[in-house]
Amino acid sequence: MNFKKVFTTLAVCFAAGVLTAACSSAPGPAVQQEGKSAPPPSRGVEDARLMDPLPEFVLPVLSYTETDGQRTRALRARYAVIDDCLNLKKVDFRPAPVIERKLPSLMAGRYGPTNQAQADLGYHFNVGIGEPAPRQEKAPPPAAREAVNACSERAVKAVPSLTGAEITDEIKQKSYIEATGLADVVKVFKKWSTCMLGAGYSYASPMDAMRDARWNWESPTADREEISVARRDVECKQKSGVARAWFEGEVEVQRAAMVAHQGELDGVKKQIENRDRAALRILDGGRAAEGGS
Repeated sequence: MNFKKVFTTLAVCFAAGVLTAACSSAPGPAVQQEGKSAPPPSRGVEDARLMDPLPEFVLPVLSYTETDGQRTRALRARYAVIDDCLNLKKVDFRPAPVIERKLPSLMAGRYGPTNQAQADLGYHFNVGIGEPAPRQEKAPPPAAREAVNACSERAVKAVPSLTGAEITDEIKQKSYIEATGLADVVKVFKKWSTCMLGAGYSYASPMDAMRDARWNWESPTADREEISVARRDVECKQKSGVARAWFEGEVEVQRAAMVAHQGELDGVKKQIENRDRAALRILDGGRAAEGGS
């Protein structure tokens, strides 16, 4: 696996807020030898300390995004429509079943490591988090392709994709970046930087520590130095109040942006509600009717 690519993708997703929802608690990382990273979190792991490290921090724009439950219902409903449609067409082939899983919360890495469980994995703490086993998808046989395509189109018609929903990601990206320029956030970053320097680590901001070119993203685990920096990072964040100040800065930026885009956001929320109602009707038994004839 190309872990550098995985980390880069995750970093973009967490900054943009593409991944949402919290998770349930589970056993923590395995105990590791001094200076060595624990094995990378296994696929699908649901340790709340890694999946949702700051559950008390909920950004306001998230009220205009799908919940885990809504997203899962939409996927299940589409699959149900496809299944019924293929039955009507007397086609035996079925796409791979929907994989239901909880996704990491928006705060799972947004501000870098914020607790000891994350720090013990260095800056590799997000590698593999919430990732399911690969889907064993098979292409339909030639004779079934037309039916599968038609049934897939019916499913999308029954449970429409959201349009314009990128506005929420744009607001999340905007707040993440612009909050770092607010006076209160700049102040705590300086405190954090001074704290880090006390241990011999010179970084201007938490982002610089995460992006340190020394970290080996070709490896699934962190080395001794990376873990050491991450542990000090968490300690300094907690002492200086980085996470709270950054979050409060984001709330300020988001509220202003939401006022400016309220019409668009209301439209997205209405789509989410309508889509969820459609999914619930389908899952309650109205599949063929929802998909059309």
